[in-house]
Amino acid sequence: MMKKKVLFFHFNLGGGGAEKVLINLLNQLSLEKYEITLYTLFGDGVNKQYLRPEIRHKWLFRKTFKGLSPLLKLFSPKLLHKLLIHEYYDVEVAYLENSPTRIISGCPNPKTKKYAWVHVEVDDVEKYFSPYRSLSEAKQCYSKFNKIIFVSKFLESNFKEKTSWNFLPTHVIYNTVDIKLIREKSALPSIFKIDKKEFNICSVGRLVYQKGYDILFSILNKLKNEGFHFHFYLLGTGELYSELNEYCQNIGLNDCVTFCGYQENPYSIVSQMDLFVCSSRREGYSTAVSEAVLMNVPVLTTDCSGMNEILHGGKYGMIVENNEEAIYQGLKRIFENKNIIEDYKRNMLNGVDINSSIVEVENLLDK
Repeated sequence: MMKKKVLFFHFNLGGGGAEKVLINLLNQLSLEKYEITLYTLFGDGVNKQYLRPEIRHKWLFRKTFKGLSPLLKLFSPKLLHKLLIHEYYDVEVAYLENSPTRIISGCPNPKTKKYAWVHVEVDDVEKYFSPYRSLSEAKQCYSKFNKIIFVSKFLESNFKEKTSWNFLPTHVIYNTVDIKLIREKSALPSIFKIDKKEFNICSVGRLVYQKGYDILFSILNKLKNEGFHFHFYLLGTGELYSELNEYCQNIGLNDCVTFCGYQENPYSIVSQMDLFVCSSRREGYSTAVSEAVLMNVPVLTTDCSGMNEILHGGKYGMIVENNEEAIYQGLKRIFENKNIIEDYKRNMLNGVDINSSIVEVENLLDK
């Protein structure tokens, strides 16, 4: 049987959620059915080491630098595709909303199936489509795809509402997680000594504005001053590290906060937590929350894209309004009544329903 030639196009293999999900997906696709190539604009990133060696990886630039998107706008999608993609593929997948989608839309071959993935909520339309020359060009680029794939139902409805592009054929496929790997790694010893007598909470994510850690630290400080005892572990790196670390020290929160940095095995830490907190201002379909649920760790999260689907309407955790007061009240309620956590854990012991989505992706590629 002839293998289908499949191209996935992405930005880089950095430490973000979309990159991790992409690696999970590529590593689990059938190599008997597909000859897979991953093309990234930049060849670096911490997730690169986890890509199966059988998958060919090509890139435009070896190391990531800022300012590429404005340069790419100088060229048409058709010319960019001609300059970068030198082979024929049966399927081409743009796995990110901005420049990768613009480039893959320029594929001239009518026999090639083209799919675009959407991971991020549309808030400001002009900012969202800034990698395109205009909103009109963005609309034209998306019209070239056979189907637009969204990682949550919320994103699908949000995209259609903000753009009014109801002509697009769409489909929802949840993010791919490697359930077996997560559970194996969660059983390994942690490099951090975690005091089980404490009420341990954590979060995993890039230290950027979108994740809302500035709000979360303010809330944790308030709860500490009210006499609640806990220890918070923050796993991740990012541009706000110094600012958040300095803030903790200035207000005296550093004795109950541990900055863990980037962890190759976050699961050995998260699996020991009493609660996972997601304070994000926006999400697509949170890989970190999905993984916490798979490790039977209850979640408190803001009401952003995908959370209702991951937590099955609140079966595996608490969903609060996306503001500081609601997060504070939710955490305080849990701190005052730990039985809430036990109820979520009992629900998880009856079986967690998280779809790995590999079958759905392969069905899409086979069409």
